Amino acid sequence: MKGKTVEKVEYGIREGIKQVHGSEAIIVYFTDGSIMGLGTGSNAFNVAESEQPFRAEDLHVDFMVHWVQPLKKKS
Repeated sequence: MKGKTVEKVEYGIREGIKQVHGSEAIIVYFTDGSIMGLGTGSNAFNVAESEQPFRAEDLHVDFMVHWVQPLKKKS
């Protein structure tokens, strides 16, 4: 991302995927045509549904980064 210029940013709840917990996502569009997607994942729902008390270290959060290179221009 270093040296790139942000064109626009989208954020919100991503579309549902069967048997996958809901999560938020951020999509960053750059002026060179590249795109970065940043999604989240966690076990928060599983921990909250548990009948047993939990410790802070029982909670896990992951960030998934997806990078799309700009399309090459036809010469």
